[in-house]
Amino acid sequence: MAPPFPDSAGAQQVHLDVLVDDAERRVLAIGATRVTEPHHEDGFRVFRDPAGHPFCLVFGVD
Repeated sequence: MAPPFPDSAGAQQVHLDVLVDDAERRVLAIGATRVTEPHHEDGFRVFRDPAGHPFCLVFGVD
């Protein structure tokens, strides 16, 4: 079962920062879905992997 998002109980287990060109198109192409529920992080877009686990992509970082 996929964890809820957002989850104030801290369901996140790993944090990685990776810079990838055109990341949103790539993750959507391999089965991720965009999370549309409100969240509080500016500059982040939240997605779920095919199993339903949330992850973020950061935009506007040089």
